[in-house]
Amino acid sequence: MLSEDELLQEALNGSDAHLNVLISTYEPFIMAHIGKHVKNQQDLLDLRQHICSKIAVLITEKNYVHQDKFSNWTVTIVKNEVNSFFRQKKKSVTLNYFSSDVLDEFSSELLVAAEEPFSTPSELSKVVDKLPEEQAVVLRLRYFKNMTFREIADAIGTSINTVMGRYRYGIERMRELVVR
Repeated sequence: MLSEDELLQEALNGSDAHLNVLISTYEPFIMAHIGKHVKNQQDLLDLRQHICSKIAVLITEKNYVHQDKFSNWTVTIVKNEVNSFFRQKKKSVTLNYFSSDVLDEFSSELLVAAEEPFSTPSELSKVVDKLPEEQAVVLRLRYFKNMTFREIADAIGTSINTVMGRYRYGIERMRELVVR
């Protein structure tokens, strides 16, 4: 039976068999640390698989630097991946809060209300050009490019809620500009 350091060294040298033994040895340890934070069995199993795969990839690509104990390095990966999992889960809950039907209805109502004083798209474009740049970009992409809020959020690298806020404030600002 090889020691942890010997298993790790062999795995770093490219031995898949030693890598599998190392990960199998640490799997209960990994499960225990994940289990402290994740109560859903399916999420626990998904995270275990993801974390074990990540450890294997990091070792295979020689991204493990033997500065500390392997167990401490593994715990750091587990903590980071569990935190990332919860951030992602929170983000997906926020994104799924608005169905596409609600978003389209919200968009249509605001856009129809904003279009009323304009007879041509070029008149609308002139008013959009007077908006703050962040709002103008969102309105141009939504109205002239017919992009969804999700597509706009992805394109400009921000959240869907930020896009919706910029859209709403842009519409309100356009109304103010027209009334003046």
